[in-house]
Amino acid sequence: MVYVSVVVPTYNEQEVIGEFIERLNQALEDLDYELIIVDDSVDFTASVAKKYMEKFGIKGFVIKRGKRLGKGSAVNLGMKKAKGSYVFVIDADLEYNPFDIKRLLKLLEARKCSVVVGRRLRKGSFVRKFVGFVFRIVTWLLFGMRIDTQSGLKGFERRFCKVDIKTKGWVWDVEFLMKAIYMGAKICEIPIIFGRRGRGKSKIKVFDAFYMLFDLVEMRRKFRKYLH
Repeated sequence: MVYVSVVVPTYNEQEVIGEFIERLNQALEDLDYELIIVDDSVDFTASVAKKYMEKFGIKGFVIKRGKRLGKGSAVNLGMKKAKGSYVFVIDADLEYNPFDIKRLLKLLEARKCSVVVGRRLRKGSFVRKFVGFVFRIVTWLLFGMRIDTQSGLKGFERRFCKVDIKTKGWVWDVEFLMKAIYMGAKICEIPIIFGRRGRGKSKIKVFDAFYMLFDLVEMRRKFRKYLH
């Protein structure tokens, strides 16, 4: 069994995936880790990822799916394939620093918490900050969670890979955290710098924010039994 598993859902990240893998390897090269990429892309993300994993001798694999099945679906599949004692989920867009994984790992190793979320210190636009603020307020009102649920960097003990994520889209994080709390998780947050994407395009559009809010309301109805 490897010590750390890193799960990365990707969609059309061929411009950045190579640099991401190189940075990840620099950050974790002294650890026994595996990289699991679940790719729904229509570009060459998967082939570039395989090339760089071979270049650096990284354990793991790329799962190339035939169509876009959703971020939640990709994370769920990656979690079920993970073998590490500790599992991390991180976006590949370089807005998150792979070196922060070790900071989260220290909290897990010290048993200070069983799930760690990177709370974003934002460098984004006012609109993006405002939308994030509104989303956190709604999440608090519906689920009682004062957590940066939509952060693209999370770590947790292997036992939480048992969580079966039904949400296929962007708000999978809320479902995962809600079910983890139901399983007895102690959740910590640690501040991280959330940068701006240097290359490639963001996959979230303006109207996605409205769909995400709708999904939260629907999730509140469907998973009411997990709320204390």
